[in-house]
Amino acid sequence: MKKFPIKDSNFNTIYPLSSEEKKEISSNIAPGIFGIFILLAIGFGFTSLFMKEIPPNTIFGKIFAYLPAFSSVSISIFLIFKILNYYFDVKFGYKIKIEGIISRKFTRSINSSGSNLTRLSERTRHFIVIDNKKYLISGLEYNRCSEKDKVCIYITKYGKTVLGFEIIRF
Repeated sequence: MKKFPIKDSNFNTIYPLSSEEKKEISSNIAPGIFGIFILLAIGFGFTSLFMKEIPPNTIFGKIFAYLPAFSSVSISIFLIFKILNYYFDVKFGYKIKIEGIISRKFTRSINSSGSNLTRLSERTRHFIVIDNKKYLISGLEYNRCSEKDKVCIYITKYGKTVLGFEIIRF
């Protein structure tokens, strides 16, 4: 068993995860697995429906029939890797402390349609840049800090989940 805190190759300090942090991270695993099964069931369900309705002897018929299965498998592979990152964070059980000065902060807005097509919803993501690496933080933390502030962030190694955020006053 390693003694904490230790330093990694980038001279960041590594601490163990608390049991509350492990619960917070692992709470993302079960819904993700459930979502993958639902996505695969829908994709293969549409594929089987299209195989019955569209003659598969044409090239268009084959492409169109297998498109839902291919799409759902592709998206599921991405989600599996995301869930594995959460799993590895919980399994290895440590977080990385990063201290630095905010060189830049910015927001990125994503527009998406709501339940009906006439209503659009906008989701804003807040980022800060420390040592040329960007970190996703909450809106509350984004409003608390400003450029040139020295901050301390605790993130997980694999999922890059921000677990803690502190502004260090000089």
